[in-house]
Amino acid sequence: MSNAFDANVAIAAGAVVSGAFFGDKMSPLSDTCTIASSVVGIDLFEHIRNMMYTTVPAWILTVILFWMFSGQTAGSDLSQVTILQGQLIDSGLVHNYAVLPFVVLVGLAVFRVNAIYTIICTIAVALIITYIHSSPSFGQLGGYLFAGYAPAESLELGEVGGMLSRGGVQSMFFTQAIVILALSLGGLL
Repeated sequence: MSNAFDANVAIAAGAVVSGAFFGDKMSPLSDTCTIASSVVGIDLFEHIRNMMYTTVPAWILTVILFWMFSGQTAGSDLSQVTILQGQLIDSGLVHNYAVLPFVVLVGLAVFRVNAIYTIICTIAVALIITYIHSSPSFGQLGGYLFAGYAPAESLELGEVGGMLSRGGVQSMFFTQAIVILALSLGGLL
């Protein structure tokens, strides 16, 4: 998307990573946030509220810096964005009900449901929507989780096809193996 907006890729990557750090610190579904609050023995949402004193000012400062680095964007050519938008619509994956898993996630988080149950419910709603929308077999659903989604070859999706077919758990196996080995070594030590 940074290429489509003719934006600096390094600054866009920095913004994405900064947003990921902020989201990880402030999310009730974050493992570090949940573990830190349980180790200290305080309520998860009280822990998040206490972290806001340091995290929100850093977020505001980051937004200001990225705004200053963004430069002039008034005369940008957005034709590439329109092309990507058309390709995404042509994929057949964009519908109003696709936002339902996010609504379930936010609703359960607001009602302070346990993070594990929230994640399970969100995944279940997403799988139900996928099944209703495209009627894959249960083997294909498992394949989506393990190997990732791959659009039909008959669709000409260009760059969007590459973004949609990044892989599932299989594509993250190397990172997962490093984490498992590091935790195993830490347990031995």
